[in-house]
Amino acid sequence: MNRYILIIIFFINFISAERSNWSSTPIDQFINNNFNKMIFREPFYLVPYDLKVGIFNYGGPGYFKNIMNGNLDSNPIILDNQDIDNNFISSSQSRIGYFIELDVMKYNLLEKIYHQNLSDFHIGGGFRYSSMLSNPEAPIYFNENGNIGNKGYRFRPLIIDGFINISSVFQYSPKFYLYGYYSFGLSYASIYESLSQQRYINGSGFNENLSLGYKYIINQSSLPYNYVVGLEFRFGRTYINKIYDKDDVTPIIGMDMHNTGLFFTFGTLFGGKNTKADEAYSMMLNKDYIGAVIKFKQFLNVYNHEFRYDEAKKMLNFCYTQIPYQYFDQAIKLFNNQQYNQSLVKFDKAEQTADSELILEIESYKRDIAKYIIENTDQNLNNISFYKSINNLNKARKISPYLWSKTDKVEAKILILKGDILKDLNNYFYAIDYYQEALELDPTLFGQINNKYTELVINMINDVNDTNSADELKLVSEYLQMIINLKPQYSKDLRKFIDQINNKLKNYNYSLTKAGLEKYVRDKREKKYNQSLNKDITAGMSIYQVELILGAPNSITLENEYELWIYESSDSIDTYFFKNYFLIKINNNY
Repeated sequence: MNRYILIIIFFINFISAERSNWSSTPIDQFINNNFNKMIFREPFYLVPYDLKVGIFNYGGPGYFKNIMNGNLDSNPIILDNQDIDNNFISSSQSRIGYFIELDVMKYNLLEKIYHQNLSDFHIGGGFRYSSMLSNPEAPIYFNENGNIGNKGYRFRPLIIDGFINISSVFQYSPKFYLYGYYSFGLSYASIYESLSQQRYINGSGFNENLSLGYKYIINQSSLPYNYVVGLEFRFGRTYINKIYDKDDVTPIIGMDMHNTGLFFTFGTLFGGKNTKADEAYSMMLNKDYIGAVIKFKQFLNVYNHEFRYDEAKKMLNFCYTQIPYQYFDQAIKLFNNQQYNQSLVKFDKAEQTADSELILEIESYKRDIAKYIIENTDQNLNNISFYKSINNLNKARKISPYLWSKTDKVEAKILILKGDILKDLNNYFYAIDYYQEALELDPTLFGQINNKYTELVINMINDVNDTNSADELKLVSEYLQMIINLKPQYSKDLRKFIDQINNKLKNYNYSLTKAGLEKYVRDKREKKYNQSLNKDITAGMSIYQVELILGAPNSITLENEYELWIYESSDSIDTYFFKNYFLIKINNNY
């Protein structure tokens, strides 16, 4: 079943997956990196308060047009007497004021109605206190005839506003956001101030303001909200259309004040934090698709708002198609740094969902790694243990089956080395087996192995002359018969030695030893890899001799300048100390 699933996945990747970037053009790359960092952000749910302090300059109707021309003399005061002018506020220094404003409980109502975070629309209320920094003398009637005078009063309006505000937030970074702001409300004004700071002549009307602002977010990881500070540039209007002058002492019957101002803001807010998907999005743009997949999954497990969910799913699926290429790129980097084991891990991960073209590239690199392992093993046969060499060759076979013949040639060399060691230990039976296995793996070694057989024949003949025990004589006879089978050309010369052995065996009670001899030979044959070599382990032996006699250790550790081979059995733990590939000492713990 698993095989069919892999075939289906492979086919899907073959027809659809290819290496690509989420940003298809340089313009897309610029926009995505600079303006889309917070597309999965949490909305600003609530702004509990926003305190604003600043200064403003004002004028009358046409002020915004005239200010572009450097003309600030438009009249904000509506008078009932055409003979009275506004020279007392003609200078720009006479038209500067300050205000303190507090917006409260700005709530993102739209987010509750329709779950979205493209832009936050806040609705709230607020209060504003405005006053003038200048206090020029102002016209006022001082007698019953309507003569104009001053009587110590100054033109210094104080305005208190109450309003409803709406703001729209655009956040492109977890550190700041931009916003537009509009407010509309009612105003209460006091126009004159006496020398003793008594307020005189009141009025009412309405106000409206339009602002653009920037806020910097001061992250508070230990709190559920963040602080914000910023600057706001405002265009505003305060229209006082009702003047409460029961004594008819002022020629002012209204004010139409248009203003521009720059303000410092400070407040708190809930929300606006980036999510796991924002982190994933940044990783995706930086081609870390593996990390992005993890983050996107975490996001999708928490959020299920419709448009954010679909967008995140789309990006998640894109990341899945690019993961093989990321693993491949990582593997290439490791490969170039000759970190072949680590690169193999990455190649294998890439190959699991790679398309056919990428698989061909991967197999090419894996073949190079396998070739390196084979060549390195061949060059270091005398520097590492046999079982490590065999493990390396088996690993190369798994990595690239196309190099099987090369691994066989190197393994044949290992078998010849084993045979040579066993020959020197007078274990001819095993030496013959290893030589024969080497010849099967690499037939081109026939000449070399033929010479090995000749050396074995000479050694066996010498042993025959020195052997008198029935069991050993029988085993030598088996050796000679095997050599005859391997090298029929020696049949005539070796047959006389077999006859000589048989004659020696006649001196023994053959009926008593036959069963024992057969069992002895059978045991010798069957226990080739079970530590059955007839040789004691002594200091001075090479690491390869010990390995052939005892087999691979249970574990290997390094201690100071020694390499420790540890063999564990049910009744003992034996430790063999090697230095420069030779046995130095043996510890037996029972």
